[in-house]
Amino acid sequence: MDNDTEREPPFASPTTGQRVARVKRYRDGRKKNSRRLDTSGEGMASFFAAAERYFQLKADLLAKQLANQEGSQEV
Repeated sequence: MDNDTEREPPFASPTTGQRVARVKRYRDGRKKNSRRLDTSGEGMASFFAAAERYFQLKADLLAKQLANQEGSQEV
């Protein structure tokens, strides 16, 4: 920090440099969060795709078991 900015009272209006620094920190934080959301979104999509495949396999297995039970009961 500059010596000039340290002597300024807390209610003084920010300088251009301070405003630019604040905007850059805000922008960088937004970029970081955006990247984090992108990667978590990909992970969630992968999870839901795997869950969908699992439940489809489970439904197919149950259908086969029901068909086998019905076939054995008819005899």
